[in-house]
Amino acid sequence: MSNVWKKVERRIRYRKHPTRRYGVPRRFDRYYVIRIAVDGVMRQEALGWESEGITFDIGRQIRTPIYAALANCSS
Repeated sequence: MSNVWKKVERRIRYRKHPTRRYGVPRRFDRYYVIRIAVDGVMRQEALGWESEGITFDIGRQIRTPIYAALANCSS
């Protein structure tokens, strides 16, 4: 299994663990991150593993206020 990032939604992505499986059905554990542009440079912030309770919905909830704060700083 390759270490390829999969895009879930705009600036939220995950990669699958090469061996660890989680959940029912037993699928590969996912590592979620969000991507943020700061001063024109793309940064990646780790959210965590799905087996530790991080899901796509949590990623969306975390991403929204960060982008709102960045929009207020730049204006």
